[in-house]
Amino acid sequence: MADPESSGSAPAQRTTHRSRPVDRTGVAYAASAYATWGLFPIYFRLLAGVPAPEILAHRIVWSAAFLVILLTALRQWRDVARTLRTPGALATLAATAVLISTNWLIYIWAVNSG
Repeated sequence: MADPESSGSAPAQRTTHRSRPVDRTGVAYAASAYATWGLFPIYFRLLAGVPAPEILAHRIVWSAAFLVILLTALRQWRDVARTLRTPGALATLAATAVLISTNWLIYIWAVNSG
């Protein structure tokens, strides 16, 4: 009887020692993330004449616009409303938004200041 993996019907996937297919997508995503983070300082240096709070404000506005488009396209507004009705969710989201915004503001200021 012929080996089903060598029959030519489908390309054989590499497997790990536990016989699961190896997915290299994660490695590509990680490499993309590192490359993007490596390019951010170059981008922010090009904006050296723009104050850090203004850069952050643009980041917030354009991210919100993208999120609205994405939630509309995926029809996920009902899930957003349900999450916001969860006790404490709005306070948690507000606190994390302040922390992330502060982090970004410091990062942008540090890159622009040299």
